[in-house]
Order: sequence, then C-alpha cells, then structure tokens
Amino acid sequence: MASIRLLLVYDVEGWACHTECKAIRLHLERCAPGRFSIAMLRAGSAYDKRLFDIVFSTIYYHLPDAAHPRSVSQVSSYSYWIRKEADGGAWPQLKQWKYMIAKNTHIASILTPDDHPRITKLYHALDYRHWQPRRPTHRDPSVFTIGFAGHQQDLKGLKLIKQAIAGLDGVRLLAPTWESNRIPQDQMPGLYSSLDAYVCMSRPGHDAGPRPPMEAALCGVPIITTRAGQIGEMIEDGVNGLVIERTVEAAADAVSKLKSDVQLRKRLAQNVRRSLMDEWVFSVGQQWTDYMLNVMSIQQ
Repeated sequence: MASIRLLLVYDVEGWACHTECKAIRLHLERCAPGRFSIAMLRAGSAYDKRLFDIVFSTIYYHLPDAAHPRSVSQVSSYSYWIRKEADGGAWPQLKQWKYMIAKNTHIASILTPDDHPRITKLYHALDYRHWQPRRPTHRDPSVFTIGFAGHQQDLKGLKLIKQAIAGLDGVRLLAPTWESNRIPQDQMPGLYSSLDAYVCMSRPGHDAGPRPPMEAALCGVPIITTRAGQIGEMIEDGVNGLVIERTVEAAADAVSKLKSDVQLRKRLAQNVRRSLMDEWVFSVGQQWTDYMLNVMSIQQ
C-alpha cells in the first residue's frame, strides 16, 4: 500500500504552529508506521500540489493551500470571531478549505454550518519527547518562581498575573513573550523546569490551547489556570492543578497557596504530567491519525 503524502504547513519557524506540525508528524509515525510520507513547509513556500495527497495548514487565512483537493485547516484562536463580527456574518475564507478542525470543545460548539459544513474537533497534538522535565535553566531556590509564555494581549492575562504577584513577597515571574524576550523552543523545557508553578490567565472562550501551560504540565510543573480552552478541559481543580476565576485576587490566592504548601506542589506536579500523558497526549495522537486516514478515504 502506497504511503499517504502529507504536507504540514506552519507560519513561523520554531514557534507554536511549527512545534505542532512536528508533534503531528511524531504521532502519525507512532500510530501508523510507514503509512504516511510527511513533509513540512513554511507558509508562502512554493510547492507542487500534485506531489501531496493531503495539505494541512495550521493557519486558515493562508489561502493558496486551500486550493488543494484535500485541504485541511483549523480554527485555533479567537481571531476568527474578530473577523466574523467585523463583517457581520460568517467569514467566507473558512469555506474555501475542504475540511476544518476546531481546536477545543468551545470552538466546536459555536462554529456552525454557515462557518463550514465539515467541522471536526481535534485538540492540539503535543510532542511528548520534547516536553518533559529537564535540567532547570533559571532556578533560584530563594524565591517562588511562576511562569507565563505567549502574547502580551489582554486576552492572555499577563497584566493580571503581574498585578496578582505585585503584593506577594518572595515571588518572581519569568515571562518570555512573542513581542519580547523570546526563547527558542529547544530551551523552553529547561525554563519550564525552573518554575514552581505556571499561571494561565487566558480569557475563557478566546483561546484554543493555550499551548504553554500544556507544555509546562508535561514538564512536571504545577498549573494554575482559568477554564480557558483545552487546558481548562484538562485540569481538575485540586487533582492535577488549580482552577481559578479570571481575577487578580484568585490568582494571588492560588500562587500563595502553592507557595506555602510544598506537598501540594509535589502532588500536583506528579499528577499533571501523568494525567496529560495517560488521558490526552496519546489518545489525541491517535485521533489525528484516524482523522487523516479518514480524509484520505473520502472520495473527491
């Protein structure tokens, strides 16, 4: 049986979508050895579409890839609704793709047939070989270190985190962002492993993952999070993390709680890595494999 020729398209070298493409490739090769022949390209690169059976683009607004007969893209952020609301209705660019993926339960629930007639929910694939505990790179045992990674937009909540720890003694924040202080992906496991806790203050309903708290969790870091996106579905309060309301007071209380309770931190750190690996990472990888096989099986 001939292998399925799959092209994975990402936006920025070494950043989130590139990382996800590598994770998808890892899971497809793990779940269906020899079934796929996989290539990756940065968006805008020229290629011959006849050389590929399926083209998956991590960004739906890069439309040249949508012309492929088996084109797949995804809605993975709030940006679609900004465009949709600005135009007063369904944004037509989604329909130019043959297949569409919604990246969490909330997104899947609010996309309609007017947005796209063929929508499937698939969570972010995670590279379990890359995201694992490493030697800490920023360890300072004299302070309680929390982390954040991502954009500085208000929807991500970095300002709220800074306000929450402003009145807490002995707490510092490591916060590489898209806009400044970027850290290469190969160094991020070491940074995550330096943390006593990772704090996600993304606004529920406006984030697909987000990926950084999931990556930190796989590195064995206790998670404090709102009910945002996929991480909000993964964390059970008091079992493998702390789930909070999106307020400065709630974040401050959660950070103080973890700072003062070493045993709680250890228990949450152990539980979060195990639960993500057992309940999410491998099952999601199998779902991506089944999805691509199904796309290939549909008669065009």
